[in-house]
Amino acid sequence: FVLDCLNYAEKSQCRMTHSAGLIINGNLRHISCNYYGSNPLEPAYGSANCTTHAEVAAIYKGIKNNDLVFYNKGIIRPKARRTRTRRVDLVVVRKYKDICVNSKCCADCIKMMKMVGIRKVYYSSDNGEIICEKIKDIQNNLSGGRAADRE
Repeated sequence: FVLDCLNYAEKSQCRMTHSAGLIINGNLRHISCNYYGSNPLEPAYGSANCTTHAEVAAIYKGIKNNDLVFYNKGIIRPKARRTRTRRVDLVVVRKYKDICVNSKCCADCIKMMKMVGIRKVYYSSDNGEIICEKIKDIQNNLSGGRAADRE
């Protein structure tokens, strides 16, 4: 899945090229990259970034295709297909000069992942390793753009 995401990151027009893949029951179902423009989940997500993060774009595809449901007080509740227990994970990578670099999710993206029931996130580190963390345990700061908005 990591190689699929790395290749997809090339489609991003942003300076920092990120991509994210939504893995449902062991299958890569939705893949997206970051892009300039408003966030389609802004009312629920609470973000006014000038870019949409790859994680949010992949989650939005999952919601549109009825693979994900918000667990947050009635914001968006599409009918999810009834199947066996869904294992939903996310892979996030950032590509820089053909190598993986740090793509740890920001605090807003972590909040969004909790809202849709993602259990684990895999992300690239500065030294190119892929790190896996449970969503309930992961912590990070706001993205640079969001931190600047609050000042």
